[in-house]
Order: sequence, then structure tokens, then C-alpha cells
Amino acid sequence: MLEFYKYQGTGNDFVLIDASQSSEIIDQSLKRWSATSFSQLAKFICHRHFGIGGDGLILLLPPTGSNTQLKWDFYNSDGSAAEMCGNAARCVTEYYFKQRNEVGILRLETLAGILEGVMNSADNPSITMTRPFDYKSQVSLVLAKETISYDFINTGVPHAVVVLPRWEINSNVKVQANEVQLHSDFSPDQTNVTYYCEKDRGIIESASFERGVKDFTLACGTGAVAAAYCYNRTLNEPLKEVTVKVPGGTLEVSFNNEEIRLSGSVEKVFQGRM
Repeated sequence: MLEFYKYQGTGNDFVLIDASQSSEIIDQSLKRWSATSFSQLAKFICHRHFGIGGDGLILLLPPTGSNTQLKWDFYNSDGSAAEMCGNAARCVTEYYFKQRNEVGILRLETLAGILEGVMNSADNPSITMTRPFDYKSQVSLVLAKETISYDFINTGVPHAVVVLPRWEINSNVKVQANEVQLHSDFSPDQTNVTYYCEKDRGIIESASFERGVKDFTLACGTGAVAAAYCYNRTLNEPLKEVTVKVPGGTLEVSFNNEEIRLSGSVEKVFQGRM
């Protein structure tokens, strides 16, 4: 039997399989779902009706370096591999330390680089994000029926960030987000599309249309950081902390010189065997 864990961070949910201690678990996973690749496995497992259900699959592996504790492979629900996922990394931090009944710092190898997850006594896991890059402000994008303006930032994965005059994620916004994501300007890898609106100083509402899910999710860690980063760039006096209200809850993004930290609640929903 193959053991798995279901976690969620502000509604962003993941299936976690820990193969860090035994390579046999990898073979068991593929065999159990008759999958020929981890990409196919992710599609099977993350299916909301025929699988366990989730926005992504976390596969924990042994570290390759001496100064890290874990490595991961992360797959979106459509089977695509992702460089990193902020909320998934927070879930891994919670899992790692709860398994050991400890608090401390976890160094996790990802395609985006080494992330540091911190678990403290407050049961509020946080991660140090990779340094944002490729920032571009007020870029024009010609769509089929309109021209919009967006900021671009890579917070481990790419995000086109769009400001809304008032907060409403409706069907028209969803159509726009899909068109932006598939725009030739972002080919061949496509982009995540993140919207935000200022609610009060230091507080924004945000939602991300994720490229690997092809829909809005209840939360997106890299999207929350992207929105907070772009929002902070609009202020005369940038803030040390921005509260990001996402559909699934609240995330906090803190800025300390060049270090950006993402924090928020995480929950182990259940665990099982298959």
C-alpha cells in the first residue's frame, strides 16, 4: 500500500508522496496508477472526480546536496512540471517538521533554487521566496477586444499582474485571464495571470489564474508575492509587510531588504493509503 498526504494552504490543495527515504515508493506510485511518467501520475492523482483531487502533486525525494534536507518534484494538476509553488513549499515545511515534532529551518531543493522553510511554535509555516526577477512595469498587451496594461514579474514562476479598479472576479475576467495566459507574447511556456485590487493601505485582494490548473485557484503563493511586490512598487513609501486576501484565506508577504517571505496557515486535510 502507498501512503499519501493531502494538504492545503489557504485552499491551495496538494497531494504529497514522500519518497525521500525509499526509491521503491516511486515505482509503487507509478504502478498503482498505471502511469508511465510522473506527469501522467499527477494528472491521475489530481483529478477531482477519478483521483484524490488537488491543484498539484508534491513528490519528495532525497536531497542531492549536503546542506539541504529534501528535494522535490512538483507537478500541476494538468501534468506540467513547475519550477516552484509557494503554498506547496509551506505545506512541505509543515509536513517535514510535524513528522519530527520539531521546529526549525528546512532547506528544500526546487527547480527555482533552494527555498528556506521556517516552522515556528506558532504553527504558521513560512518560506523565503526566490528573489523576483524580470520585473517590467506597465506593459501593454493587445487582446482580441481590448488592450490592457500589466506588470510582469517572475517570483519563481512568471506572473502577468493586472490591477482591477474594483474587486470582482467574474466570467469576463476569467475569459480575459485565459486569453492573456495563451497570448503569443508568453509562448511557449505561457504565464500565470494575477489580479489585485487595493482594499486599504497595506491590504490587497488578489486571485491568480494558474497556467498549470487553467483556472483561478483559491490561493497562489507566488501570485500573492507577485501582487504584493507590484503593489509595493506603486507606493511612495514601500511597506515592510503586505496582507494579501485570497479566495481561500489570508497570506502575509514581508519584505526585508532583498528577502521576501510568504507566510500563512497550512492544514493536513487527511492521509491515506492506496
